[in-house]
Amino acid sequence: QKCRGYGTGLDIGLVLRDTMQLMYRHGVSVDGNYATLIANMLCLEGLAKQLEPRFNLIDCSYPLLRGHQMLGDRAFRRSFCMAQLLLPVTVWELFQSLNLHAAMHGSSLKRFQI
Repeated sequence: QKCRGYGTGLDIGLVLRDTMQLMYRHGVSVDGNYATLIANMLCLEGLAKQLEPRFNLIDCSYPLLRGHQMLGDRAFRRSFCMAQLLLPVTVWELFQSLNLHAAMHGSSLKRFQI
C-alpha cells in the first residue's frame, strides 16, 4: 500500500523503517553492511527532506534505476563509466538539474513502474 511507484510521493524512509521493523519482529538477521547502508540512506533521506521538503529520493533515482533495469548490471556499469569519461561537465550538470527537478516535482511526472 505504501509502495505506489514513481511520481506518487513515496516516502522511502517510511518504507525502509517499516521493512526493518518487520525483519526485527520476525527474527530475520541482516548483514552488518546492509544494515549500515539502510541507516545511512535513512539519514541522508531525512537530511534532504529537512533541506527541501519536496525532495523525493525515489523520483530522483528513477533514471539510474531504470537504466540499470534496462541494461543489466554489467552493461550499466560500463556505460556509466564511459559516460563519466566522455561526457563534458555541462552534460552532467544538466543531468543533475533534471534529476533535482524530478525529485521535487515527481507528482507531475508520469507514474512509472519498475
